[in-house]
Amino acid sequence: MRARATVRDADAQNDKRRSSRARRTREDAMDLGVDDELGLPKATIAKMIAEALHASTGGSGSLRMAPECRDMVVECCQEFVHAVSAEANEVSTREGKSTITAEHVLAALRRLGFDAYEGECEMARDEAKEEETEKRELKKKRKTTQMSEEDAIAMQQELFARAAARMAGAGGGDGGGEANDGGAMGTLGSLG
Repeated sequence: MRARATVRDADAQNDKRRSSRARRTREDAMDLGVDDELGLPKATIAKMIAEALHASTGGSGSLRMAPECRDMVVECCQEFVHAVSAEANEVSTREGKSTITAEHVLAALRRLGFDAYEGECEMARDEAKEEETEKRELKKKRKTTQMSEEDAIAMQQELFARAAARMAGAGGGDGGGEANDGGAMGTLGSLG
């Protein structure tokens, strides 16, 4: 009887410690302005873990990770992101900037001792810059064409109709009219 009471007391103390720790973590998060709902997507991290385990076994897929362990990895990833972003914020503030840039993040990684990640982060930054440049150029092209989306769709449908008429004329063998346009059937050059 006494042993059960001791176990219950120990469980109650553990629950009390966990509750206190969780409250302190929430208070720390609120002090930092972090919302409890913010976090990394668990499904995405789970997929990354599964891919890493699959790759590490040579594709056999024999390794699995317990859900508790996966949750711990998610927590570690979130803590890493928070630590790097807090340090990057400090770097940008010290420079008198109000926006955190990629260079601030790289400096934060160096200050926190994660120099090994710097190369990959620089490659990711360069790829993101290229994608952004391509998006801007595409948007700029769309603006300079002075054609609305509806006009572009109408023009495309007209070109499809002409091509279909040409193909129907070539298949039907009547050989007349606009369908036989100088023998250049089937090429895009004849659509203009």
